[in-house]
Amino acid sequence: LRRGALAGSALQRFRTNCRPRRYPCQRPKMRPIQPLVFEQIISKPRLNSYRGYFKATTKEAIGLYMWNGEVSSRLATLLSYYEIALRNNIHAGLSDFYSRGTSRSVHWYDQIWAQLKYETRQKIDAVRNTRGPGGRTVPRRPAPSPDEVVSRVTFGFWPAVLGSLDQRYVDQLFPRIFPHHPLTAVP
Repeated sequence: LRRGALAGSALQRFRTNCRPRRYPCQRPKMRPIQPLVFEQIISKPRLNSYRGYFKATTKEAIGLYMWNGEVSSRLATLLSYYEIALRNNIHAGLSDFYSRGTSRSVHWYDQIWAQLKYETRQKIDAVRNTRGPGGRTVPRRPAPSPDEVVSRVTFGFWPAVLGSLDQRYVDQLFPRIFPHHPLTAVP
């Protein structure tokens, strides 16, 4: 498939699919009234990349730019769902392992505290503690549940946790965390 053909088909899909939204809860489409003002705000070189690749007019390039923003926002939404599903699976798998199968939500990080890097422990402490009188660090009351701790740490927390796991137990942990992964299938 030639680059021009791909660009042309994408532009054609853009031209034919730009109709009012079916769902009233979605944002209305932005329609710039003055393309030259929009071009000055976004920058001519930025729009030129759309013009050149798609062989588009200025108005089409602006539409493609806004379409790209819409597509990117939808992908960001899907990525956030994936992040939540992944962190919940990691949490449930580690809880199951460290509770010896009795719970899918325990403070498993307390069991591996010494293995965690200082920065990772700080992230957990930031959820568990607050500033008291005089700026002292005091435990939150009521104490956050394991699910609450997990929901408040960022996605960057999880690679650090997975990298800190005791290698002796990884063969037992990963099938719990990634039960449908082909490499975790039991022979």
